[in-house]
Amino acid sequence: MSTTTVSKNLLTSDPIFNTVVFMPKAAASFPTSDLSGNAATITNTGATTTNSIVKQDAYSWSFNGTSQYFTVPSNATYALSGDFTIECWFYMTATNLYPSIICCTVSGATAWSLAFSASTSTPIFAHLTVSTVILSAGGNVSLNAWHHFAVTRQSGLATLWIDGVNQGTATDATSYVNSGITVGVGTTAAGAPAASEYFSGSVCGIRVSKFARYAANFSNSLPLTTFDIS
Repeated sequence: MSTTTVSKNLLTSDPIFNTVVFMPKAAASFPTSDLSGNAATITNTGATTTNSIVKQDAYSWSFNGTSQYFTVPSNATYALSGDFTIECWFYMTATNLYPSIICCTVSGATAWSLAFSASTSTPIFAHLTVSTVILSAGGNVSLNAWHHFAVTRQSGLATLWIDGVNQGTATDATSYVNSGITVGVGTTAAGAPAASEYFSGSVCGIRVSKFARYAANFSNSLPLTTFDIS
């Protein structure tokens, strides 16, 4: 396990960059930098990076599905009480019982997770993995292929998007808090992850914004290049 603290103060042409609260970027090796501008102590537990299975960036994180993940500690800016977008690219190589790509766990009612329905490759947005599913893509996505996964909320209406296509909406007025709890990437972040909660595959392009970035299908304008930081 390795831990590093990274602080960034960067410029960007993104007109709503000030709404970004978490935006880690993979590099040739750890540490992983949080380009959102927040100072982040990133604790890596075995995760690696690769430049052979990539999509948006030159490198992606690689997770073995049994023991590898990284975490970021509690930060008040991660609380999501209004509009937001949580997004990433993922390349899933195998299913698990309750795998999670990125998860902010507090308790069942105030946690959020980009995860998958039990033992399938069906993307879901849920409280604490699959305990309460808020939105489901309604079907499996192909393994060993890249997919863009996003959840937005605007004025209390949450939408799940796969590859830029609206998969459904649901009313969601939850105030997602973040107090004393880590954010996990590659699994849940609730203490010691169970074997059933690990994600197998690669991930890149994680970005959490306090703004609903997508309001209509965007399959023709998916984020295919590194988020603009200069």
